[in-house]
Amino acid sequence: MQLRDGLRKPETGAPQLASVLDLADELAPAHVLRESPYIDHDYRSEFSQHFSRRFRPPPDRSERLIFLTKDFEAAGYCVLRPTAKPVARTVMNVPKELEQYVSCHARQEITAYGRGYSVDGFPFMSQDGEYGRCAHAAIWSIARYHHAAHNTGRYSIAGIIDATGTGQLPDRTVMSGGLTVGEVIQALRRLGLPVLSYVPKRQLKGTNFVEVVCRYLDSGFPVAINTTKKNASGHLTVLVGYARDPAGQVHWIRCDDNWGPYEMVSDFDVENASDPKLGDWKAALVALPGRIHVPAEAAHAAAEFTFEKQMEASGGPAHLRDAWQAKRISARTYAVQPAKLKQDLFQNGSERALTSFYLSKPTPVWAWVTEFGYADERNQVLGSVMIDATSSKHGPEPVVADIDGWGVDFPPNAPPKTEQIVASPVRYPSRLPDRTRATS
Repeated sequence: MQLRDGLRKPETGAPQLASVLDLADELAPAHVLRESPYIDHDYRSEFSQHFSRRFRPPPDRSERLIFLTKDFEAAGYCVLRPTAKPVARTVMNVPKELEQYVSCHARQEITAYGRGYSVDGFPFMSQDGEYGRCAHAAIWSIARYHHAAHNTGRYSIAGIIDATGTGQLPDRTVMSGGLTVGEVIQALRRLGLPVLSYVPKRQLKGTNFVEVVCRYLDSGFPVAINTTKKNASGHLTVLVGYARDPAGQVHWIRCDDNWGPYEMVSDFDVENASDPKLGDWKAALVALPGRIHVPAEAAHAAAEFTFEKQMEASGGPAHLRDAWQAKRISARTYAVQPAKLKQDLFQNGSERALTSFYLSKPTPVWAWVTEFGYADERNQVLGSVMIDATSSKHGPEPVVADIDGWGVDFPPNAPPKTEQIVASPVRYPSRLPDRTRATS
């Protein structure tokens, strides 16, 4: 290890800390700023509700390490509890080689000794092993991420445990047990985060589990995965991104409180929904930050149906029909706040007529966008369809679309209105990064 101030990788007992320190080395810090003692809101909530009631409690204060580059920019920070499992509130920048694959990251500001620092990553902590377990750590990570990315509520570990409904009476101190999937769902909902749940091995009409999870990750929504392994208790981890190899195989990126942040899972068995390390994938839970009533698979199907209908419409882009039927056109779906999409269109200098078309249309607070493009034109979009995410899942409603230079408006209770907004066919870059991962 090259970290300053005498820090070294722990020999045993704290693999999460070893993982964080290894990641800090990878991010090339030149300095470590050490705050000790440090008062951490999350650890203090654990201490108040559990550790303080021991006959011999641990210290009530923690310490914080801020990893700095040679230019004194923050590469991440880690709060250390004075307990057997020391890694508390931690955010590390996404490693360079994973930047285009990790979709769930948010910028967070911190202050130390009068100076402000900015870190961009996914919140992480290990369970403390007593008051909080893996499920509590995963719920905390998801809730804290949505707080940073979407301005939802900010909750401590004590608040997370209270939301599960499994907390003890004020005068009792009892070690936490694991949570059921139902308790995890209940906790997230009590934190103001609606939840959609999936069974990985269950068939989905017109799609599959992998594609659905990729759509949520492309939307910047982390996915909690409940796993079980033979002769072991269940475990809850969080997917924060994915990559695809040239053959199309998906490699997940997950945060595992027993290991560390940004772990690449390259041995996922699609057919059996399992991986050798954690075993069978039993449930996938998607916590949503807002009014998203239409699930990803329903939005994707509605967008494809809308796209086909427009190709068949009189005066519409019928020249795409043969390519669509030959499966030479692919589609990618993700959720977005249309106000942000319009802002991006305006700032990025996209096709002026196309931008004007979208800016003039009223849109919901959340929408699903499906981008269509030729499979051999990587990350180039020939058109997209916007579905109202706040409409009914039983009848998702299109809002607006553009297809190869044609604009389509879907007014309520009226037929679609189609107009040619650009004289020649249009191509524009996808708002999603290319997640293809080169392999040696």
